[in-house]
Amino acid sequence: MMCRDATTNGQQFLVSSRKPPAILHCNQESRICGLKTYKLSFASSPEFARIYFSPEFDTVCISWDSLGSSPGRLGRKISDDEASKIRSILVQEENLLEHADENMREWNRFKNLESIGVICDVNMPESGDAYGGEAMAAYSEKIDVPGEERWPSLVCLRDNQELWDEPCSRHWWFDGWNQRG
Repeated sequence: MMCRDATTNGQQFLVSSRKPPAILHCNQESRICGLKTYKLSFASSPEFARIYFSPEFDTVCISWDSLGSSPGRLGRKISDDEASKIRSILVQEENLLEHADENMREWNRFKNLESIGVICDVNMPESGDAYGGEAMAAYSEKIDVPGEERWPSLVCLRDNQELWDEPCSRHWWFDGWNQRG
């Protein structure tokens, strides 16, 4: 599900490019069943919620560029409670590193995040053995609380595509992040 900012009658809210789950449109019985799993979400207050979301089944992909200037651009649109329900998120590599440079302030709200899928931009000229590693190391210090495992796994989406003969040279350090001891 891709979330981006929208405005109607002066009110800002998030919208999704995806259609609502089909179970909500079949009939009344299936809708009742579906509403046990999918809830209207992602708004500063409930009346502005436009996106049906299930933290168990859905992955969020936020169009950060549509949210306005930082810091706090997401905070005005998603409550802390809703942010804490998100388990899986996709992010453009460039946006993740921008957030890392900002000390991941907005990402600290994702308390139950289990995985971050990094949409690897093969056309970015930056590369090197540990591209992005330093910024993410700073993030790891913030979430490394003794006795509390909060580290989401990192996945380079380029590695998961059969189009590529070799793994991404910029994200080799993801394995170390994911296998921390």
